[in-house]
Amino acid sequence: MKNLIVAALFLLLPQAQAQEFEEGVHYRELSEQQATQTGDKIEVRELFWYHCPHCYNLEAPLRDWVSRMPESAAFVEMPAVLGDSWEFHARVFYTLDALGIRETFHKQVFDAIHKKPRPLNRVTDPAKYAEWIAENGGPSVDDFMKAFDSFAVDTHTRNAVVLTDRYEITGVPSVAVAGKYITTVTMAGNYENFFKVIEHLISLSSNG
Repeated sequence: MKNLIVAALFLLLPQAQAQEFEEGVHYRELSEQQATQTGDKIEVRELFWYHCPHCYNLEAPLRDWVSRMPESAAFVEMPAVLGDSWEFHARVFYTLDALGIRETFHKQVFDAIHKKPRPLNRVTDPAKYAEWIAENGGPSVDDFMKAFDSFAVDTHTRNAVVLTDRYEITGVPSVAVAGKYITTVTMAGNYENFFKVIEHLISLSSNG
């Protein structure tokens, strides 16, 4: 009899785990699923703002999770645009990308805004960014300014404005999974649960 009870509990365990996170509590479904850019991989898209302290605090644990995330998933970063200064920082992100220095300078920009000394805190002048990038081993001021004002960066920034609206977010950091689900640290309750929710949504997307 005891063995039968144990077996029954074992069979119920996967179902209990699947119900651990609730829609509307730990995550929500978008009213319309968005296109993704990661091919056969399930897209995990972070929406962030360089000036957001919560995004800065999430950066290290997020990078750690990305290094060991499920093989079925792929990570994408996107600057959210919920205001004029947000649009400026989106242009900075896409300028770094256009110059091929995003991997090197993404964290450095975060640090320069949030970590003392804070040379870029409250700075919304592209020339100041250009000078700082050049002083820290990046492209010249002229190259940065050309990229910042380029058609490609302008197009990516405009697209970010549109997508921010389509992802129906009101704050950052937010993470979209498979262009279908949204979760945040606040919804998840803490960092540990946040990554568990993301993995749950990856699993949910793999099965559906």
